[in-house]
Amino acid sequence: MNPLEEQFNKVSLKLSNDRIGRFIPADSQLDSRLLDFLDERLVGMRRTIQEGFIGDVLPGAKEVYIDYVDSKEPNAWAHGGDFNCIGINYGFVLSIFDYYNTLMCCKDVFLEIGKPENEVYTFEELKDTLKNISNQFQFSYEPQSVERVEMATLMARVAVYFVLGHELTHVLKHGLFFQKKYQQEVIYEYYDPKIFSSKDYIDLKALELDADRNGSLLSFWLLDFYFKDASTQLEERFEGPSYLWLTSIVTLLYLLENATNFYYPNKVSSHPVARIRQIFCIQFIRIAAPQLDVFYGLDMNQTLVNHLDELEKLIARISIHSDASRNSKMEWEYALLIKHLEFMQKNYLDPT
Repeated sequence: MNPLEEQFNKVSLKLSNDRIGRFIPADSQLDSRLLDFLDERLVGMRRTIQEGFIGDVLPGAKEVYIDYVDSKEPNAWAHGGDFNCIGINYGFVLSIFDYYNTLMCCKDVFLEIGKPENEVYTFEELKDTLKNISNQFQFSYEPQSVERVEMATLMARVAVYFVLGHELTHVLKHGLFFQKKYQQEVIYEYYDPKIFSSKDYIDLKALELDADRNGSLLSFWLLDFYFKDASTQLEERFEGPSYLWLTSIVTLLYLLENATNFYYPNKVSSHPVARIRQIFCIQFIRIAAPQLDVFYGLDMNQTLVNHLDELEKLIARISIHSDASRNSKMEWEYALLIKHLEFMQKNYLDPT
C-alpha cells in the first residue's frame, strides 16, 4: 500500500469494532468482473472530486481521500481532523448499481426507454426483490435493452453523486462541530443506542439533512450536465431532469432504509426516516433547480403532479400527508429538524 492507503487503512481499523480495514482486491473473494467494476467506480469517484465540478464547488474537497472499506454492508463514514477521508464499503457501491439494474428490469417503469415489455418484473414482484437487494449484488439480472442498461447506469451514478455530496459535507462542514461536541473525528451513520442521548439525536439528524442538501444538489447538477450534452439524447426522451432525479434519489433513500433494518437491527440510525429525507430533498431541489435553469422549476412541479403516484406505488408513500396513522408525528419531526438545522447553521456550522 502507498502512504495514503496505509493511513486510510489505519483509520478504518481504528474506527471498526471488527477491525475492518481497507478493501484489498488481491485478498478478496469477489470474482474478477466485480473487482474490475469496483476499480472503475473508484477511479471515477476520485476523478470526479479531483478533476470534475465537485472539487470546484465544494472548497476543500480535492484534499479529501476516498477509498473502499472491506465490508459488504451498505454503509459509509466520514473522517475529519488530521486526515480528511471518506470510507465507502465496497458492498455499498455494488448494491447501488445492482439496485438500479434490477429496477430497470421492471416492465412497469420508464415505459419510454427501450422495450419494457420484454423485462421480467411487475411492480409487485419488483418490490419484493428490492427489499433484499442489499444482500445480493450479484448482478443476476440485467435489463433487456442497451437503452435500459444505460439508464440504470445513469441513475446509479446520480445516486453515487448523492452519496459523495453527503459524505463530503460531513468531512468539510460538520467535522469541527463533531469534534468539539462529541470529541470524535468520525461521523458514523449508525450508533449503539447507549452512546448518545435523545437530545444528541436531534443534532445528528439535523446534520444528516444538511448533508442531504449537498447530496441533492450535486446529483441534480450531474443530470443538468447530462441533459445539456446532446450526445446523451436525454432531452429527446424526457422533458427535463426531474423525473430521473426523483426516481434515483427517492429509491436510493428507500434502499438505505431497508438496508439499515437488515444489517443494523440493534443500532439506531442517525438519519431521519426515509420519508422525511425524501421530502426534504424534494423541497430543497424545488428551490435550487431553477437557479440552474429557470425551466427546471416548472419541470419539477410537473413531474410531481404527473409521476408522484407512480413513484409512491413503486417504493413507498412519499408524501407526509398520505399516511393518516403517522402524519402528525412525521410533520412534527420534520418541522423540528428544519428549525433545529436553521439554528445550527446560524450558530455552529460553516455556512458554505
